[in-house]
Amino acid sequence: MTWYDFNLNKVYNKMTKFSNSSDIPKEMMYFTYDQWKQFITVEEDLQKRVMFEILYYCGLRKGELRGLT
Repeated sequence: MTWYDFNLNKVYNKMTKFSNSSDIPKEMMYFTYDQWKQFITVEEDLQKRVMFEILYYCGLRKGELRGLT
C-alpha cells in the first residue's frame, strides 16, 4: 500500500455500497421440508438430484459446492 500510494478506505467505501439487483429476497432463500420433498421428487437426473441434496442437507452455498471434488 505504501509503495503504490494505495488508499484502502476509498476502495472499501465503494465496495460496501454495492448492491446486486438480481439478489433473491431473503424470505425466498429457504425451503421448508415439505417444499423440499415436493421439489426433489420432480428431479429425474441423478447427478442434479445428488447436487441438490448436498446443498439442502449440508446447508452449503453454491460456491462451497463448486469447491467439492
